[in-house]
Amino acid sequence: MGKRLVCVFAYFAFTSATLFGLARIAARTEAKAISLALLILALPYALPNDFAHGFEGALLSNALADQLERRYSRGLTFAALDCLAEPSMPYAYIFLLATLMLLHLYRHDRLKLKAVASFLDRRSDSRWRLRVRYLSDSV
Repeated sequence: MGKRLVCVFAYFAFTSATLFGLARIAARTEAKAISLALLILALPYALPNDFAHGFEGALLSNALADQLERRYSRGLTFAALDCLAEPSMPYAYIFLLATLMLLHLYRHDRLKLKAVASFLDRRSDSRWRLRVRYLSDSV
């Protein structure tokens, strides 16, 4: 009886987290009636059928919602945690999110390419702490 109760609780928690993430996405995108209808029709496919897929759906839906709210670091954290559950989709999403974060820093002149080149060049400095200091000074 104890294992079954844990499974029911996990299913309820993952379903609630997934639905919460989807509701945040719908609210952020100001979804119209047709979009909400498609979201409701897609809900049976979004609900988990096992532990790994439930965990993945909960984390990725909240990562996408955080991306829409321009909380890139938090979305990246959810996607990185998702790699522990089901490492299929999060890798591409992490690459996309990291690229968007770098573009955002570059557009606002908070990322200096000289510091990044110095960070990546292994011949210029062999001490890791100095490299991190150069990169953190540019951001």
